[in-house]
Amino acid sequence: MIMEKTDKYIFAWKGGTVRNGAKQIGWMTGWIEENRHPSFFVLNFDTENPAADMKAIAMDLTKSILSADGFYKGEK
Repeated sequence: MIMEKTDKYIFAWKGGTVRNGAKQIGWMTGWIEENRHPSFFVLNFDTENPAADMKAIAMDLTKSILSADGFYKGEK
């Protein structure tokens, strides 16, 4: 599940999507580790846009939330 590993952090995740009628439902779960301290996350979202790139949306949302919480700096 490790998708990114730098000298500041390890970012590991698994995601998926499913259709439910007109909706696409996406999820991403995993952890980010900085200074040997893991923090776990779960994201669930949906859209009715059939052309939505669910993997890109999941990645953008997750990284935005984690960045807003101070991750990706190697300080946590």
